[in-house]
Amino acid sequence: MKTKKEFTIFLSRLNAAGKLTGAIKEAISRHERRESNTAAPKLSLRDRGKLRRVIIPLGKDSNESLVALIRGQHPRRKNWTIAIGVAYPATPFSHDEDWGAYSTKCKFRHWEYTPSCGCYAAVGYGGKSLVFCYAAKKTVLAPPHGYKWDKDQDGIRLVSLTDSRKDYHPNSDDLRSYSRSAIRAKILANFARRQVVEKDARAAALAVKAAEAEGLAVCMRDSLSAGNCEAGTMSFARLHDLDPQKHYCPTVLLKKANGQLDRVRLAVAVGLRRHRREMKNGICFLADHR
Repeated sequence: MKTKKEFTIFLSRLNAAGKLTGAIKEAISRHERRESNTAAPKLSLRDRGKLRRVIIPLGKDSNESLVALIRGQHPRRKNWTIAIGVAYPATPFSHDEDWGAYSTKCKFRHWEYTPSCGCYAAVGYGGKSLVFCYAAKKTVLAPPHGYKWDKDQDGIRLVSLTDSRKDYHPNSDDLRSYSRSAIRAKILANFARRQVVEKDARAAALAVKAAEAEGLAVCMRDSLSAGNCEAGTMSFARLHDLDPQKHYCPTVLLKKANGQLDRVRLAVAVGLRRHRREMKNGICFLADHR
């Protein structure tokens, strides 16, 4: 395809030869309109299926088994990073990344190794099924009665057909040992925790200002205690480049809320309650932060 400059030169030569009808400017305008109206190429069913794939966060059990398997295959390697899932069928493998030499005079190269395996899912038509793939093995999962599979900014989720507040983002452990009754119980438990915190909405809103004044730092455990699911919290952290093992100022989290302001406020409210309890007792427990 010609650039605009090349096309203008081409039209000028046609005009000089007497083969162009009308003005060059109008010809360029018609050409641009035709180019903009050109239909995009249709994707094959296989390519459309790839676009629908969403990486599922690794659960605790999946993570531990994957790390133990890959590290056992390479006992002499160091510099291991956190395990991840990939969006294509793959048995457990080690993703090796070369970060180069430490200096121009150093021959030693720094390598990092990441335990990985295929861990993704795609929502079927109408949310009536979920195609889940883990370590190149695919399974089709049906939602519990009254729920459907869906996809939002935090990834794959189960959501109630009658109340969108009742939702849950599953991780690989939930889907590998899938039980409709068990996952429905988790949805209702998370929803019940959120309702407890939401009883006083004004107090939750005021908690944000109070938290900033008292220097509160919110952690992932606060989000889970507020009724947010682990996979959704991890997806939120990954989406905004946050470290799930660190604490963050409420202002930073609220600026990144992007339509999830209410859930972030609930996490801040729970964090403030935990912070005040620690200040009163003069002691904190690691279980409330990890």
